[in-house]
Amino acid sequence: MASSRNRVNKQMHQAKFEALLDGIAKQLTLEAQDLQDIEVEMRSAAERLNSAVFIEYWGHDVVAERRIAEWLRKADKLARDWRPSDVLFQGRRFT
Repeated sequence: MASSRNRVNKQMHQAKFEALLDGIAKQLTLEAQDLQDIEVEMRSAAERLNSAVFIEYWGHDVVAERRIAEWLRKADKLARDWRPSDVLFQGRRFT
């Protein structure tokens, strides 16, 4: 009887663990999608914002074609426990 109860407890814990992992995976997927959804807006801002904005916030200007790469470099330095460049703009090279 005790082994039957242990088996049931083990199965319950396994099911809870799998549900927890599934929930975490879904949340991470949603968060990654949210981040990727802003890529279009970030690219648009990088292309259209006046150089004065970048000088004010970054202390220097960067040509429009390099602004995303510069932002990722800065964001990677500031981020803790993750790297924005590992999630955003995947498969794209910025010169």
